[in-house]
Amino acid sequence: MLRGSNRPPSTQAFFNSLEDFLGMMNIRLFPLTAACSLVAIATLGCSQPDDGKVARVPVQGTLLVKGAPAAGARIVFYPKDDSLKGAGMPTPGGTTEEDGTFQLTSFEPGDGAPVGDYNVTIVWREEIPEGKSLDTFQPKDRLNGRYASAEKSGLEITVPEGGGTLPPIEIP
Repeated sequence: MLRGSNRPPSTQAFFNSLEDFLGMMNIRLFPLTAACSLVAIATLGCSQPDDGKVARVPVQGTLLVKGAPAAGARIVFYPKDDSLKGAGMPTPGGTTEEDGTFQLTSFEPGDGAPVGDYNVTIVWREEIPEGKSLDTFQPKDRLNGRYASAEKSGLEITVPEGGGTLPPIEIP
């Protein structure tokens, strides 16, 4: 609204005071509006990764069986925290390389795992002999199923804030 517009004199004073009031409110509310906007943006930026899935941190580790690297073992981390269980939530896992190292994957290769406490399972199957297939050969777990159940394996690991390299998992 412009001052000095073609309004009748009786309403001109009202609109001038309304303009003064709104101008004063804009000056007073701007810092509050700006602060609330910054908090909202910061909160959204920290709550989830860009892909809309639960936040994950990069995690790697090493599996040693009787002091030697265990190549080809499948390791799965089962979350203890109920908030990390259920539909749409990952069960991070990985397969060990020749040197016993692994990287955890939740959704995409190597994307890590959510921070938290986990029960761990390990299944280390025999290699399939040449000339055989899964149709003709059922590879046995080299660990005899001892670590195949999350409730019974006795293996517990914490994925720390920021992720990183976990202490070696050592199987006697």
